[in-house]
Amino acid sequence: PVVFSGRIGVSRNRGEADTLELSLGAGFVANDRGSFGASVSHATAPGTARRPVTVLTARVGYAPGARSTAEIGVTASLYVGGESPSAGFGVFWQGEVFPR
Repeated sequence: PVVFSGRIGVSRNRGEADTLELSLGAGFVANDRGSFGASVSHATAPGTARRPVTVLTARVGYAPGARSTAEIGVTASLYVGGESPSAGFGVFWQGEVFPR
């Protein structure tokens, strides 16, 4: 199955201008062990000199067991805008503290 997600929000920090945030994503379960996803998010502070930032992210996950609630994987992100473009990479592990 494919799962689509989206979010619109406003961040308020003391002493700074409000930031408008928008994000869209999609996740796909390839089989009982593999999944991947992609998302794009954009943040801007209207009426300020701050540059907008757009982030493109991709992730791949793998469940070590067919009935496992745990997942390990990697992420890659590209940050465009702001002061200068940059890239980020990560490794993750997620699971349930109290499995069913």
